[in-house]
Amino acid sequence: KMDNRRYLIAMFVAIIAVVFLDERLSLVHWLAILVVVAGAGLVTVGQGKSGRSQRAALAFVSVALASIITAVATVASKVALEDMNLWNVFAVRCFFLGGVLLASAARPQVLRQVRGLLANGKAIRLIVFTEGVLAPAGVYTMLLALSLGPVSLASTLMSTRPVFVLIISALLSTRL
Repeated sequence: KMDNRRYLIAMFVAIIAVVFLDERLSLVHWLAILVVVAGAGLVTVGQGKSGRSQRAALAFVSVALASIITAVATVASKVALEDMNLWNVFAVRCFFLGGVLLASAARPQVLRQVRGLLANGKAIRLIVFTEGVLAPAGVYTMLLALSLGPVSLASTLMSTRPVFVLIISALLSTRL
């Protein structure tokens, strides 16, 4: 429910890029960024109105912190692309992300789940396709967008991915 607030990333990226990378944004660009953030805010109106205000506050702080961290990482990728070629940034990013994720997954319960998954051929094919093909392609194209234009605008455009998730989900759930 609080997931829509991740759109704050676009705003944080824009601010960081203007302050630290000397990017220049026109009034139209700022308005576009605000429309994305405001639209996400409107989606969350009325969600989570159960009496758990402490949990909601913690969720908001967590999402805001995650947004700031992701914004800094996105800007850092843009800076890295100025000194390294795209494939090297891609490789370094995947290497470190993979290492962190593998280290956190080296627990008995996770290994039991993986063993169970290995028995399901359909699940294996799906994971290999999504995590071995689509996810790296997504990271690559994101880095390509960062290398070709202002990080603030590329980040804002990347924030529109839930629209595509909605469209693809609707198409996959429709019986032909």
